Amino acid sequence: MVSLFVATALCLTITLSANGGSLGRLESIASVPVHKSPRGRFVVIGLDNLEALEVLHWATEVSYRFEKRIGIKPSFQQQNIRLVVHKSLSDSAEDAFITVHEDFLDGRLVQSLVFHGYPKVDAESAREGLCRILLNGFVVSLHIQQQRERGGGLGNRVRKVPFWMSEGVAQSLYPDQRARNRDLVVARWENASLPPLVSYFTSESFDREPVCGFIVMWLLSLSDSDKIFVSCFERLAAGEIISPEWLIAQIPECSGVADMEERWENWIISQRKVIYRPGKPTLNAIGHLKQEMLLYPSESGINLSEEKINPVDLRDLIRNRKSEWAVHLARNKSVGLRILAVGRGSDFGAVVASYCKFFNGVVRGKSEKWLEKRLAHAENELAQLEERLSSGSDETPDDRSVRKGVGLRQLTEMPEVKINDD
Repeated sequence: MVSLFVATALCLTITLSANGGSLGRLESIASVPVHKSPRGRFVVIGLDNLEALEVLHWATEVSYRFEKRIGIKPSFQQQNIRLVVHKSLSDSAEDAFITVHEDFLDGRLVQSLVFHGYPKVDAESAREGLCRILLNGFVVSLHIQQQRERGGGLGNRVRKVPFWMSEGVAQSLYPDQRARNRDLVVARWENASLPPLVSYFTSESFDREPVCGFIVMWLLSLSDSDKIFVSCFERLAAGEIISPEWLIAQIPECSGVADMEERWENWIISQRKVIYRPGKPTLNAIGHLKQEMLLYPSESGINLSEEKINPVDLRDLIRNRKSEWAVHLARNKSVGLRILAVGRGSDFGAVVASYCKFFNGVVRGKSEKWLEKRLAHAENELAQLEERLSSGSDETPDDRSVRKGVGLRQLTEMPEVKINDD
């Protein structure tokens, strides 16, 4: 049996004419409901009131986050964004996917974002598609402006941003996305499995979206980020491509690929302990906590001349609890962990508190049995928290909206999120 799809088409139309362009009117469609967003940015065709509001809320929130994140505001005066929904009785997610179609039709650039299998489409793919349409539409508007200033023809070639840019922007809209992508990139970098930065500008690597999101975050963190992105859009509007060599020339203090790779790696290192989601623990934070639990002979207070003392974990600390270096190290570890816990939330704080109780026990000269019990308790709490974070059972609706396989309807059902979340 052929699967039934729900096709949701988001059509962006820009009229291209020598006189400056005029927005085409919506065609009259008998018996089909039409709903507009409060500010007229989006029009939904073919849905009842409640579902239309859901789709309008989704598109409006993504566009606002897009504008805030990238620092540009598309000119909706010459744009008509339509969300046309064709419903079916099927709720299957087997064949749910997103496609983007862009072409000129009767002097107009028509862009369509099609949701196959609504509402079971992937939320991240939907955002990437909408961001691509917004970026490409912005580039076309710049092209129109450039041609008017030069007195030339408008042409009929679609100006497209590179995929690393549209995917990167879409991947950086939500703080939960930014935190997840940071954790992934840092982990790959620490494992020496992260490909060179320049490769993401020249090829379509596997699972590139999270890294592209982190790349856009890096570019936005640069002192001349506004100038860099404006230059990118103007170059694309002129019909040129963004080559790695050209992009390197736009980055301050970069004279070649080696300089860019060095700045990129330095930024990755600087982001390892940055808190993107205040009050919420991450797997990255769990990794840092585990690193703090390792002991090294070179740490302050350990007598390297004693060949028998070669501590590697906290049970070595228990066995050497009466040594002067053990007490000194336990006191320092307790202070360091409390600093690490700042801004990580109550669950992470409870785990840290358990480890601090263990370290304080070493300082106070507690028995081996007492210390073993406290350490086991702390390790159990850490394991439980890591399992919850790995399985996603601690996720909020916003967390779930950035994970793969989450439908658009589930995304629109979440309560409205304030945009000032940086």
